Amino acid sequence: MIFRILGIDPGLVDTGLAYMDICYNDLHNKFIIKGLSTETLSLKDIELCYVNSYCGNTRDARIFGLVKWLEKRIVEDNITAIAYETPFYDRRKPNAHETLVEVCSAIRFAAYNVNPMLPVIGYSPAQIKKGLGIKGNAKKEEVTKRVSELYGCYLSSSTQHESDAVAASHKYLMEISNAQTL
Repeated sequence: MIFRILGIDPGLVDTGLAYMDICYNDLHNKFIIKGLSTETLSLKDIELCYVNSYCGNTRDARIFGLVKWLEKRIVEDNITAIAYETPFYDRRKPNAHETLVEVCSAIRFAAYNVNPMLPVIGYSPAQIKKGLGIKGNAKKEEVTKRVSELYGCYLSSSTQHESDAVAASHKYLMEISNAQTL
């Protein structure tokens, strides 16, 4: 059976996405990666695609567009689970937290609209970094380097957002792999 995990590094301007295809190997009792692709989604472009008339403000339009885009992707790409990085509070950008909460809520809302049973799991940045085997307070460059070490054979190149999305997928994969071996 093949599973497709959608990893998301949320943002209101740019969102990193990673599609990880894995297959469960009964013979060896483990999950095997069959493919990995990444992209950066511009919510400015999404806003233009899904909102034909003025709907409040730009932020609302982007969030509405993200919900509609995700609903379509979940169905068309046969997504079986979603893993995303949860919001964090940064004193240097206090307004960013509220926006990230709204984007993460949109992710959960879109998944629920399509399939209320679809696993949608949020991980803190520290949990994701520890899942990669690095310190929870590691810098973004360390995450990108570790993702490249683990998945470089699958990735021709990736942005920082895409690396974070791969890391979220990786964390989910490690959790289901550990649960399977119990």
